Formats: sequence, C-alpha cells, structure tokens
Amino acid sequence: MQARFTLWSPVAIASFVWGLTCFLPVGVVYLSALLLALAILFQRNTDDLTRSSRWQQIRQHIVFWPLCVFLAWSLLILLIQPRYVETTSNLFHIFRIALTMVVVLALTRREAQAGLIGWALGAALTLLIIYTHAIFPLPPVVGLRDMLQMSGNKSIGIAVLLAIFGSCTFIYAWGSGVSKMLRYGAVVIFMVIPVLIWLLPSRTSLLVVLLSLLLGIAHSMWRKPRWLVLAVLTLVVLGIGISQAPQVQDRFAQGLSQLQESLASEDSTNTKLHHSSWGMRYQLYTHTADMVAEKPLLGWGIGSWNEQWKKRTPPDIHASNMPHNDFLWMGAQTGVPGMLALLAVLLSLLVSVMRLNTLAATASIAASTGLLVALSFNSALRDAQIGMSVLFVVMLVNVFALGQKREPLKPS
Repeated sequence: MQARFTLWSPVAIASFVWGLTCFLPVGVVYLSALLLALAILFQRNTDDLTRSSRWQQIRQHIVFWPLCVFLAWSLLILLIQPRYVETTSNLFHIFRIALTMVVVLALTRREAQAGLIGWALGAALTLLIIYTHAIFPLPPVVGLRDMLQMSGNKSIGIAVLLAIFGSCTFIYAWGSGVSKMLRYGAVVIFMVIPVLIWLLPSRTSLLVVLLSLLLGIAHSMWRKPRWLVLAVLTLVVLGIGISQAPQVQDRFAQGLSQLQESLASEDSTNTKLHHSSWGMRYQLYTHTADMVAEKPLLGWGIGSWNEQWKKRTPPDIHASNMPHNDFLWMGAQTGVPGMLALLAVLLSLLVSVMRLNTLAATASIAASTGLLVALSFNSALRDAQIGMSVLFVVMLVNVFALGQKREPLKPS
C-alpha cells in the first residue's frame, strides 16, 4: 500500500511513541497502544490511504485467517464451556493479543518504520540508563526500577526486547556490506549480552539471542553454504563464550539441579523444590499438560487454568496465575485446537517473510523466533508486561519487511 504522506503523520507519530515507550511500565504501553488505535481510527481519508485500504492490507496478510480461527475457537469455547473467576481477564488477553496484531497490520511501511525508530531509540536509551547505573547507581524510581534490576516480568520483557534488538541490529550489520555498519552491529550485540548475563540476568533472553541469530543467519545464507557454515561456527563460538561466564554456568547448573531434584522427588508437597525456578516450571508444565490430556478437544474453558492449578498443587505455590508457556495456557483452556490455532498464528509470521531475500525479512525471522522462544519459557503473550511490547515489535518488523524493496544480503 503506497501513500503520499511524510514519515511523521499522526499515525506514524503514535507508532513512534509506542515504540519509544516499549521499555516503560505496562500502563504507559497500554496508553501508547490506545493512542495508536485512535490515530488509525480517526485519521482522515486521502485518495490513496483510507480505512478500507488499511482493512484490505490486514486481510491480505497470511496471518489473517489463522488469527480469525484463533479468535473464533476461543469464542466457541467461551459459549459452550463453564465460566470462571478469571474468564473475563483471560478473554481480554486473548483479544488484546489479536488487537495488537491487527493494529500493526493496519500500518503502512512508513508508519511501521516510525515505530521501529522509536523502539531503537528506546533500546539505546535503556542501554544507556543500565550502563550508567552500573557505574553511578541511580535511584530505583518508577519507570526505571525494572531496567535497573531483575524485579519481575517487566524486567524479563525488557531483557527479551534487548535480545531481539541486538539480534536484529547485528543481522542488518552483517548484511549491509559496509564494514563500519558491521562494527556498529558488533558493538550493539556486545553491549546487550553483558546486560543479559550480569545486569538483567535472564536465561530466556540469552536463548533468544542465540536462536534468533541462528535462524536469521540461516535464512539469509541458506544459498551460500560457506557463509552459512562460517556464521554457524561464529555463533557456536559466541555461545561457548557466553557459557563460560561464571554467572551463566551457575544459573544453568542451578536450574538443571532444581529440575533433577523435582524429577527425583516423590513428595508432591515439597514446596522448597517447587518454588525453585526450574522446579516450578516442571510443576507448571506437567500439571498443565495433564489438564490438556484430560480434555484435549475443548479444554476446561476460558479462565479455567488457575482453578485447575490450585486443585492439583500445594497451597504454597498457588500464587502463580499462568503456566509460563502460552501454548499450554491455550491448550488447557481451549484444547488442542486452540493450541494449534495459536501455533498457526505464529508460524504464519515466519512463513510470510520466509521467501523474501531482504535484510528486513531476515530480521523478521529473527524477531519471530525470539517471540517463539519467549512464549515457550515465559507467558510472553498472556502476560501484557512482556507481550504488549514484544509482540508489537515483532509485528512492526514483519510489516516493515513485507513492504520493503529488495536489499543485498551478501556480507563483505
């Protein structure tokens, strides 16, 4: 969709604001999302940009029908299954996921570009704040606390956003064919990784960096076996280097120990094991998988997970309100069809750009991979603290990639 307007149209400004505020508290992100939705809704029609043309762009994307199935199945389950205390909130999050995608799909390439500029600026400012805090401690004021220390899911969301930012930046640098750009990309990725190891330690975000880079570079180099082998070897060296950091070794060793103890324990009331990070995930995944197995077709109903979780686990760990895996979350509530519908939505983002030989398409592959990793080990869609920003960025990169002209991918 072509449009004759400047980069800084009202919708583009709103997109920029959402990108810029991705790293701020979730309330600010919700306000930015509302601003963008209203800007799209009330923008004046022009000869080449109307609400009808935006709707046509949404329908033309491959994700449209999987998203419709995802929503339709959720509504069907809502109608035929029982209601729960959390039915309203869970249904809200299901629609919030879909609306986030639809709002970004309505954007033109220039408007998506404005959002990406805001996100890149927000990432740069976040890195500046984090490194400044490492040298001159800053007060943990509202808006900065989640950046300065690992304090909850918003901190995890920031770490995942930085991981995707580092990966996408390096991919653009790798394929730019300009040595200066490559140096800038290397600087960014080597600024991001220490944050994920020491300052905002997150095993998920480290996996996001390595796997998103791996699939992104494989996409760009699959027709160049020599470059692909070189890139994979480079990533292996990078992974080995990261794994040698004592903090990383300690965290993964601790996680494996927790998992082994949970597997070996026959005491279902051993809450010391259950409260550990990987021990808790073992409980979350096994009990939620049991929920899916017991009602594989229709699930237990929208909002049912918490009630079922409390029936199956000791009271000490009832505080968890999500299974830390969005596929299991949907499977428990809407059955295997709901789980597959969510998977189809996410895979369609990968399929939509897979055949494009552009840097933006490769970045979209990397960003979508990062989202898949995050929602497999955290509730990266269900939890708005993570999902509002990460899903927005992934969709921005995808829309920008689909509207971009061909670019060279061969590094020099």
